[in-house]
Amino acid sequence: MKKFRMIWIVLIIGAILRFVNLSSLSFSNDELSSLTRLKYSSVGEMIEKGVYIDFHPAGVQLFMYFWVKLFGDGVFMFRLPFVLFGLGSIYLIYSIGKKWFNETTAICAAAVFSFLPFTIQYTQFARMYSPGIFFSLLACYGWMHWLFSDIHHGRTKYWWLWVIATVACLHIHYFSFAFAALLGLSGLIFIKKHNVQNYLLGGTLALLTFIPELKIFAAQMKTGDIGGWLGAPESTFLFSFFWEVFNHSGILILIVLGLMTVGIFKSIDVKSKWRWLCLSWFLLSFILAYIYSVLGHPVLQYSTLLFTLPFLLLFIFSFLPDDFLQKKFSTVSLYLFFGFMIYSTISSGYYKTPRFGVFKEVAADVSQLKMNYGSNVPFVINVVNPEYFLYYAKDQATKLNLIYKIETDSELAVLSSIVDTSSSDYFGYAWTNSSHPDEIVSIISSKFPMLISCHSYFNASVYLFGKKAGKPLPIVFSNTCDFETETWSRPDTQLTTKHAASPIHSYYFNEVFSPGIEKKLIEFGGEGYRVVTFSAKIFPIDEIKEAVVMLEFRIGEDDFRLISTAVKHFVHPGKFATAVISSPIPKYFHPEDVVRAYISNQKGERMYIDDLQLTVREESDPYEIEW
Repeated sequence: MKKFRMIWIVLIIGAILRFVNLSSLSFSNDELSSLTRLKYSSVGEMIEKGVYIDFHPAGVQLFMYFWVKLFGDGVFMFRLPFVLFGLGSIYLIYSIGKKWFNETTAICAAAVFSFLPFTIQYTQFARMYSPGIFFSLLACYGWMHWLFSDIHHGRTKYWWLWVIATVACLHIHYFSFAFAALLGLSGLIFIKKHNVQNYLLGGTLALLTFIPELKIFAAQMKTGDIGGWLGAPESTFLFSFFWEVFNHSGILILIVLGLMTVGIFKSIDVKSKWRWLCLSWFLLSFILAYIYSVLGHPVLQYSTLLFTLPFLLLFIFSFLPDDFLQKKFSTVSLYLFFGFMIYSTISSGYYKTPRFGVFKEVAADVSQLKMNYGSNVPFVINVVNPEYFLYYAKDQATKLNLIYKIETDSELAVLSSIVDTSSSDYFGYAWTNSSHPDEIVSIISSKFPMLISCHSYFNASVYLFGKKAGKPLPIVFSNTCDFETETWSRPDTQLTTKHAASPIHSYYFNEVFSPGIEKKLIEFGGEGYRVVTFSAKIFPIDEIKEAVVMLEFRIGEDDFRLISTAVKHFVHPGKFATAVISSPIPKYFHPEDVVRAYISNQKGERMYIDDLQLTVREESDPYEIEW
């Protein structure tokens, strides 16, 4: 097979891998966010209400506004341009790699980008990543041909290509903007004197187009900057990034390192400017994001590096010589490498288990459970925005109790009230791609103790609880202080029969710390992902303002982690109500480490307490997925 046909094979397979599940793959949270922010009557209103609140430039959102007007919001058409941008990126990687290095380098870099789940996913999503990668590569392509070509005739079109693609980069993502800036600054190193004026003119024209965006950028920075919701990056971020790119496969990484090592020993042109430009663009992009994340606000995530990832791939394979493909053994090796990447993608479950919180499957599960157990079964849906869920569940809109995010103590108290007042024999709960307080399962199971169904996804789950039907929750440890047979090592001088949750006694509490329990992790039993819950029934005498139920995870004497929930959100005058706090056992905990549970009452607020309970249940980790 001739070499020039290999890129078409790579493109065809890349297209199949992207189109095969394009319609069936659930919209992600970010896609639904973008779609929801398109539903305004005018461009001005869309920008004011749909762009200012985002943390990205207006370009992609503006493009999608008109795209949806023309083609609707169906999944396939909504995503189609982004897949096409992704396929265009594959070809541009090949074209740039062939120009700078050789056919082998170009094919290998394009194949990795084409075949692996990390880049497949980001070139399927209707978000700014796929067009950002495409126009970053297109800007480089035009820049390369205009700046370094010895042919004068026809060069102007490449100047325009560089300028127009740079303009697109500026309006797509702040890190495609950063790459365009790196590209422009790099050109200053190589520019010839007679080209300086036109070069500076091109850069200036591109920057001038960003002036209308300055107001948007300033507003976004005021409301939280471009990444305040992320955590600070760890020192091992780059290693984790490579692990993600190569599909969590040690074999793939070893193959790539092996090819790179073979290439280094065979390489002659170790001083290639293209090679070091590729590496420096990737590293500078990473360093910029890392420094800003440490000194400013966290912005660094895997997707941040997508715009320079193609150049990293070109660097990795740049050491392979062109005649590598002319040797039968080497050619067979590359085919096996490509085949293994495709096998890794399919066998990893990419097409069965999405790597993000799904909405389509959750909505389908809720609909099926309501069909099986009755349309009047109450269901609480925990999502960031109700519109995201209702894209797939419009027919359920009037049959659901709560469709919104449940994060704070007061929101948990609202849920508790819904559960307490429910007269149904069943109670459903679903969440996806949102905060999932572990207290929710504890609150629901306090009245609906039987688990009928639990369907877990990555970052999403659907539960159905019952009063009688089903199986008990997988509790591996339970200890209750009812102030009858168990008082948790407190004197009975403050026991009272004036008010009791069950059956006779409660505890009059106005001290700083309530009766509490302390257990070593080894005493709990179970293994894997376990959730600790501490609950207390409380009858207020005074208005409760400061008291909290507390979980304390202690390593040795000095290292500890405190987690608390405010009692005031749960209590009701004149009756007992349950306050609850839950937390997974930290992964770094060891068998001899200690868990403590108690009520902290620093102001000495008066109340009766009863039925203090510490439980530990086993669950599947909702934030991990088997690859």
